[in-house]
Amino acid sequence: MAQKFSNNARSSLSGSIVSGDLFLSVLSGDGTLFPSLGAGDFFLLTLVGYDAQGKENAWEIVKVTGVTTDTFTIERAQEGTTAQNWSSGTRVENRFTAGAAASFAVLTGLNTANWNMAYGWGNHAGAGYLPDGGTSVARILFDAGLRVNDNDTIEFGTGIDAKLSFNGTNLLLDLIAGDWQIRDNTTVRATFHRTKGRFKANAFVPGLKSVNAGATTTFDLTNGTNYTVTLNQTTNFAFTTDANSYGMSGTLIVRQDSTGGHTFSLPAAAKTPVGGAAINQNTSPDTLNILTYFVVDANTILVNYVGDFA
Repeated sequence: MAQKFSNNARSSLSGSIVSGDLFLSVLSGDGTLFPSLGAGDFFLLTLVGYDAQGKENAWEIVKVTGVTTDTFTIERAQEGTTAQNWSSGTRVENRFTAGAAASFAVLTGLNTANWNMAYGWGNHAGAGYLPDGGTSVARILFDAGLRVNDNDTIEFGTGIDAKLSFNGTNLLLDLIAGDWQIRDNTTVRATFHRTKGRFKANAFVPGLKSVNAGATTTFDLTNGTNYTVTLNQTTNFAFTTDANSYGMSGTLIVRQDSTGGHTFSLPAAAKTPVGGAAINQNTSPDTLNILTYFVVDANTILVNYVGDFA
């Protein structure tokens, strides 16, 4: 549904109408001067009256929803005007009105409520797509975000170079052309190469997370790469993995507390060099044991002992 306009479109009534009429006719052949209407389209027509001095003194705005040659289907008394009787020869013009200007203001962010209800678009606020009230559309897009349904797609580029969607579980970015860059303002921090299928990080720091030692000490490799733990008791190490952590590698820093003497054991999924040789742990107080790992799958995590650091 769209409002249509034509430049300098004007004519006169070919016959009189009364306040209850829902059709009017313009002079023969003048129907082509006015906008062509598709399904749901409309244009506004202003009927004008004049006083004895030729000054405008009466108006009625009507909404034209259908055109058959020179006959228009109309809705009366638009934008606060009153339905009146109009004589043959009354001037009619496709004028730009205050209501039309207000509808365009919605698109530049003046009134969300108008966006929600204008022209039968539906209550986007009630559906949760846009908040109701006087918030500007610009602020909504930047502050509250744009909401779309599951499996709906946001497309980018005149040739649709990228698509962003959510399938109910994962956020999906489909790259048709170009690469995906993560930037800090204008500085590129990481790039995903579409054709090469690999991710390159620039000055990327994985970070270091701490876990508490217990009878079982779990390193969640789905939520971190490098971990540190201070042993205050003998413990069994455990690893949490998922398909996204396969191929990931990192470092485990194992500290002894000031007492020392605490050992750790590895789970069955952890594989060590030289046919599964035991790791020679340094359990002296305040020492560090460094382990590195590589996740092959849930049942195979390659663990290597780097050494102890004092």
